Amino acid sequence: TGAAVNQWQVACYGLDHDDPDSFKDALDKWKKKKNLNFTAMKDQLNYLRNVRKPREMTPEEMITRLQYMNLMIPEFIDATDADMLSDEEIKDIIYRAMPAGWKTNFVNSGKEIHEESLESI
Repeated sequence: TGAAVNQWQVACYGLDHDDPDSFKDALDKWKKKKNLNFTAMKDQLNYLRNVRKPREMTPEEMITRLQYMNLMIPEFIDATDADMLSDEEIKDIIYRAMPAGWKTNFVNSGKEIHEESLESI
């Protein structure tokens, strides 16, 4: 077993396994142990806002990954859905993350990032 399993077992220790609220209690203890607090959430959002697309990743894969990471934001302690990036923010991030050639082709095609949906990018 790895460190994460050990930490999870410690978080679960002493909880009533027949109580449905015990899982949430264990998860909260584990998140606190991993320091997944408000500051960590802000750090993650800052990272997402400044990410660059890896060369081997397609734009579609980049969008999907960014959307998935965004879905995980409410999992941080004291975070809510309101802390997630909006679709407009994601579009801006995607545009900034793309290489210069992609941006040039996008602009030359007559498209505007704010007029496109995430699916059409």
